[in-house]
Amino acid sequence: MKALLFCCIVVLAMLIPALSYGQSPVFSVKPGLGIQSSHIGLSMGRMIPYFGVDLLSIGVKGNYSETDWGKDWQTGVFYKQSDEKWDLSGSATLLIPHIGIKFLLPDNKLRPYCFGDLFKSFAFVSVDGEDLYRSYNPQGQVIYEDVDDLELEKKEKDAVKDILGVWGFNIGFGVEYPVSERFSIGGEYGVRLFFTSTDYEDRDSEDWDGDGVDDWREKWKGELSGSLKISHAAGVLNFHF
Repeated sequence: MKALLFCCIVVLAMLIPALSYGQSPVFSVKPGLGIQSSHIGLSMGRMIPYFGVDLLSIGVKGNYSETDWGKDWQTGVFYKQSDEKWDLSGSATLLIPHIGIKFLLPDNKLRPYCFGDLFKSFAFVSVDGEDLYRSYNPQGQVIYEDVDDLELEKKEKDAVKDILGVWGFNIGFGVEYPVSERFSIGGEYGVRLFFTSTDYEDRDSEDWDGDGVDDWREKWKGELSGSLKISHAAGVLNFHF
């Protein structure tokens, strides 16, 4: 919901001046870049504000099984004592809007420019699975069975969303060559910086003698942050409408 609201506000902020002053849109594509690979902007003289949205999605599935064999000391025969099997599936989808501005430097045959933008990822995470454990007697009958759901608790899911909710900015420069009135090609170089952080806090307690009073309490808290700086170069295709 926050991601959708953010995108709507940015689009409206760009459309209002475009409708008011009749500015022409520019659609740019940067082949080879994993994120921020395309955006649409508004040509306003030497200034071109732009906006784009990228989508990244990953899914995983896995299963694991384990069998323990014990020896029946009365017969001396090995039998299946227990087995355990779990199935797990998960997915993460990142919606990554970005907004920026491009400044065209004084006109030459090759039009140089500099640019800068901000981005923020919004994560949607899902984890589902089951852990099944059974134990058997020497006759092969199930004497114990336990099934656990392998799902993330809300605090754990929030921590994962925080980590994947990366934000950052991108700055760089480039040149653009107009092939025609409606099309230009170019190249650019930039540096992209990523930042992320999360914190986690929880507590636990136990009443060992059942008198309603805690005999043991524990509280824990943790913080984690990270950053990444990476340079990039890309070709650019610009379509002017």
